[in-house]
Amino acid sequence: MKLYVYDHCPFCVRARMIFGLKNLPVELVVLANDDEATPIGLVGKKVVPILVKEDGTAMPESLDIVHYVDEYFGEKILSEHVRPEIETWLKEVGSYYGHLTTARFTKIGLAEFETQSAAGRAYFQPPAAAGDSGEFPGAAALLPLLYRSLRRSVPSGGERRMNKSPADLRSAGFFAER
Repeated sequence: MKLYVYDHCPFCVRARMIFGLKNLPVELVVLANDDEATPIGLVGKKVVPILVKEDGTAMPESLDIVHYVDEYFGEKILSEHVRPEIETWLKEVGSYYGHLTTARFTKIGLAEFETQSAAGRAYFQPPAAAGDSGEFPGAAALLPLLYRSLRRSVPSGGERRMNKSPADLRSAGFFAER
């Protein structure tokens, strides 16, 4: 199977995780952010992640990919139940984490932004606000508020570590090779 992704995309992370959790091989293809032809050719619209299944058919949508892989490859390991405190935290953090991360994606050496045309897409270049200076226009005034909100919203026990170490995830193919 082949999985088309962006490294910066949380939905792609979701789709990649099921392969790591089930220790399944998958060929990762990191698309350039300005590559519209590939996803449109596969599923009719510019979207990731996209799974090309063993029969050659393409499937978009991270949750559909996760459910497909969990259902048809090995023992089913996922539950439909989401803990309410995690769901609440995700909604709260989801309201502002994009402000902290989006403008930074083009600055950290991700494969999908290697070309100037991919890095220059308007979505990743927020407009400057009056009085802003520095590398990430528009976010300067928000940062203290967003960081405080993030610290308050971490559920108790948030310091617990995952059962899998970064080395385990890397060896399972979770991180794309550069």
